[in-house]
Amino acid sequence: MTHSSNPRKSVLLNLFPSKMEQFQKWLHKMQAWLHFLILGISNTLNYDSVISH
Repeated sequence: MTHSSNPRKSVLLNLFPSKMEQFQKWLHKMQAWLHFLILGISNTLNYDSVISH
């Protein structure tokens, strides 16, 4: 049941990879942002604990 001549299916297959690439780029940016946010919070907590002791 392979109908490669189906134009709608080929359009969907062409759109899907670009959508996935956009999503992966966005996900990577979010992961980097979260990583730096967590680092910043942990550094702030460590700095506060050093000052208080």
